Amino acid sequence: LFGAAVLFVASKAFLRGGQDFRVFHHAGRLALEGRWEILYTDGPDRYLYAPGFALLIAPLAALPGSAALAIWLSATLGILFATLRSLAERFGWFAVLCAGVFSFRSLAIDLRYGQVNLWILGSGVWAIIEWTRRKEEVRAYRLGLSWLLFSIVAIAKIYPIALFLFPTGALFRKAPVERRAAGRVAAAFLLSAGIVVGLPYFFHAYPFGGLELEWFAALSRKGLPTETHNQSFLAFLLRWVAAEPFQSLRLGGQALRAGTGEFFGAPGLGTLSFAGFAFL
Repeated sequence: LFGAAVLFVASKAFLRGGQDFRVFHHAGRLALEGRWEILYTDGPDRYLYAPGFALLIAPLAALPGSAALAIWLSATLGILFATLRSLAERFGWFAVLCAGVFSFRSLAIDLRYGQVNLWILGSGVWAIIEWTRRKEEVRAYRLGLSWLLFSIVAIAKIYPIALFLFPTGALFRKAPVERRAAGRVAAAFLLSAGIVVGLPYFFHAYPFGGLELEWFAALSRKGLPTETHNQSFLAFLLRWVAAEPFQSLRLGGQALRAGTGEFFGAPGLGTLSFAGFAFL
């Protein structure tokens, strides 16, 4: 039933056209045409990803939109089901399906918009699983490959980079196998950074660093550093403390407030209430 529901959502997403995928497809077409100067200003909606991501998506942009979306959704479904299978091997199908049911709305939204978050989830799960097996030297290439793929999508969207906190500490451990594993992850990160950030400059004579400046300018207009592509947990914490208003898309853009500052008119009480909540 869960699989059938996911396939139904994917079919509906294909019929609706994948709102966010249209942004990726357009950015890829701009990359194919070498029109990098309008990458962050032209499109059906705001493009907020690393410049190299547009180049990686360019092969799909060479296809008609419907064909490209069909391939994208098929690949996304493959990643989702492969991820669920990997988790089931460790935790059992019952636990995984329960998690899938509770997370179904988020999964459905990602499919509906043709987003990249399930790619981040899948590659992140694979990277963490391989990290737990890092002492098995015969799996060294799988460790490097999993973190390379995760790094590409993580750098493209920035916020998943926090996952690198897991292997970073191993660089300072005494065990050589730990340091080698962390070194492979670091090498994967540097290689993917070169791909996602530097690759466009090999195909187009654009001032070096200019695309990154435009990328961060686009993110700043969206609300960097507390927000990038979506309202982040950090943004929630800051608004809780300061009782700053925020717009709810579910309520048609209505301004809401969080935290106790709204009731007491004192942001400090918002901080105190959050500290109490964290303590509990």
